[in-house]
Amino acid sequence: MKCSVRYFSALYKIAAVAVILMLATRINAQKKGIYDLLGPDLTIGVHFDPVISWFGSDIDSVSNDGARPGFNLGITVHRYFGSNYALSTGLNYISAGGRLVSANQTIFDITTGIDPVVPANSSITYKIQYLSIPIGLKLQ
Repeated sequence: MKCSVRYFSALYKIAAVAVILMLATRINAQKKGIYDLLGPDLTIGVHFDPVISWFGSDIDSVSNDGARPGFNLGITVHRYFGSNYALSTGLNYISAGGRLVSANQTIFDITTGIDPVVPANSSITYKIQYLSIPIGLKLQ
């Protein structure tokens, strides 16, 4: 499996930010520190989720050729406006992908002038990374 250096450098940066965020917060039984700053109506959390993703196609000559592991890393914020209700938002970084195989030869049109050609029935691995900003209503 070939992995690019850029992928791992981004992964290390995200992991470093997550560790800094976890070390920067303290958990206290008393109301002091960050609790006074945020107030009782605001909570912040950090999450890391494993992801298994795959692609499908609506073209008959292209089919799924397997799933790829990935991850979802993010920060969530809940703003309570009642004892059982909160507005929820955050920021997530998702790394996912999949493999597709085509019965026909595939030519990628790249602007650098070199257009790679993938032979028929060869698997192509796609990697995607994106940010999401979820917005929701939390009911307890």
